Amino acid sequence: MKNLIQRENGYFYFRKSVPRQLQPIIGKKIIFKSLGTKDADRAIILAQNEALKLKTEWSSLQSIALLKNNKDFQTSLSRLGISPKKVEDMNIPELIRALTFLGDNQNLDSEKMNIVFGEEPKSPSFPISMLVDEVIKISKSELSQKSEVELRRWIKPRQKMIRDFIAIVGDKDTLKLDRGDALLYRRSLEKRVLNGSIKYDTANKYMNYLSAMLKKVESFLGEPHKEIFRGLAFKTSKINKTSDKARAPFSKKWIQQYIVDGEWVSRLRKPEYRAIVYAMADTGARLKELCQLTEKDIILDHKIPHIKIRPNKQGGVKNKASIRDVPLVGLALKAFTEYPKGFGLPNSNNVSTSINKNLSESGLKPESKDGEIYNLYSLRHSKTDTLREVGPDYFQLAESILGHDFVG
Repeated sequence: MKNLIQRENGYFYFRKSVPRQLQPIIGKKIIFKSLGTKDADRAIILAQNEALKLKTEWSSLQSIALLKNNKDFQTSLSRLGISPKKVEDMNIPELIRALTFLGDNQNLDSEKMNIVFGEEPKSPSFPISMLVDEVIKISKSELSQKSEVELRRWIKPRQKMIRDFIAIVGDKDTLKLDRGDALLYRRSLEKRVLNGSIKYDTANKYMNYLSAMLKKVESFLGEPHKEIFRGLAFKTSKINKTSDKARAPFSKKWIQQYIVDGEWVSRLRKPEYRAIVYAMADTGARLKELCQLTEKDIILDHKIPHIKIRPNKQGGVKNKASIRDVPLVGLALKAFTEYPKGFGLPNSNNVSTSINKNLSESGLKPESKDGEIYNLYSLRHSKTDTLREVGPDYFQLAESILGHDFVG
């Protein structure tokens, strides 16, 4: 295959020249990327998928350029209050919906639509390789609340899942995926579970990723949701799943000895980590909420010092109930007095991993009698238990301080 190159390291690469008229748009003359494999057969399939993907993308770019420069199209949209600048920012589904709308309203005749698309578009679609990109475009308002780190964590597993799906099913038309494709992908996941490379809950997560993205796109395009993965989730026992074991609270005695008196906290290598433990112990806030606080969220000059938990540039919140002001007392006040601008640790996953590893290696965790899990998040449960002692006002306090969402 002429687009396939194998380097001295054994890995295969995909190479293709960009058409001259598209080079100013794409900004490259050559597309060159690793296929991430040394297997020749797999490389051929991946290279074919890349070639098909580029063919579709380049065809779309050419169509978009023609459409956006179509004077009748621009004039018709301007009558609806849509400026040329907004037309320039439209993605493919938005352009086609606008074109179809104008065609239905006889503001742009079928002959001119055919000039752009060759035929009047009825059911716009794109290859599955473009699914994540399209979902990002139509979910801007939702994803805008995520920080850069959160957005990368959202995108990466979905892109990996799509690559795996294409390797099994091929880079098919998104709206033409059917139950057979879903069953084929499910069988491949089951094989990976049986050989120990992934777990059943991971396999279910991958199918949920794809199902949710398909539903988002189908809804946006006005297509019926086919639910090709309906009923295909692997049914697993919750008894042996670590994630379903109860995270137990630390006792008051344990917190006094190992956090307040410092027998464990003093072993944490970073002072920011110690401050986070203090803050979590006396606020009960989620680790992610604490890590994304900025200077304007930390109010120390008020008669009641407090932190404001809100969506910000660092990230969003779990739900509406999570938006709240939390008073600072004791260890938490000490922590934020030392770090009035925030902890400077936007990646809460890394913080959690480091602190929990230190706790495990310290040998100071309470003894687990019935499979309970003790980790950093246990401090939130400890705060919950403290609030329960208040009595009837527990629910109101838990909602205002912990951000719990009580229904009914």
